[in-house]
Amino acid sequence: SAAELANSVEDFNDWKLLRADRKRRRQEQKNAHQNHLGQQNDEEWELPFVHIVNTRFMQSQGTLKTLGWARLYLFKAFCLSTMIHQTSQDFLWIIKTDPNLNGEILAALVEMLKPYPNYYLVGSEHNYLIGHETGAWRGGIEGADLLQSPIYTGDVNLLKRAHAVQNDRIVLESRLDADDGLVTGYLEYVQRTALEKFGAAEANEDDEDGALASKEKQNKQQQQQQQQ
Repeated sequence: SAAELANSVEDFNDWKLLRADRKRRRQEQKNAHQNHLGQQNDEEWELPFVHIVNTRFMQSQGTLKTLGWARLYLFKAFCLSTMIHQTSQDFLWIIKTDPNLNGEILAALVEMLKPYPNYYLVGSEHNYLIGHETGAWRGGIEGADLLQSPIYTGDVNLLKRAHAVQNDRIVLESRLDADDGLVTGYLEYVQRTALEKFGAAEANEDDEDGALASKEKQNKQQQQQQQQ
């Protein structure tokens, strides 16, 4: 009927408006994050933590073209889509792949990731904290290895800054399989929880260090007065 048709058209128009609004908000969030990263490149690392998310894609399988395309579609549908929409983008996503990955698949993967300066595609077979290589981001071994590997996407200067503060910040490392996804607020929850637990501990430690230094200063002043 005419009434049903009118309702359908109205519902469709509402859906288009909703979709356009969501697209606009996603773009604003992306622009704001890129501006934040741009400012951070010119300054010191401002965050109280370094959060690394590690993903492996087709390691030691770079010549398997059919399997590679299938996994790329899974990666795009389930993994990349949920990372783009994380409510916090204050992380470095390290995606390690076979250095000999098929050229067409590599080009497609680069095209997907290059809009995001904190998403790194790296040609490397070295994996840390999962029973292979010894070391981690804390201590510098993992970061140094990345900087010596082929980096196809991502802001290398930002990566260097994160590497430089690996012993001065809370370090978080998460692992995400290339065919899995995350709830959109998950990484923000991890970061907030870490700050609540470890941030308070660091604050207490700083207070204790400050109190100890003050006490030592007082003792030194008393000794000087006694000598006089």
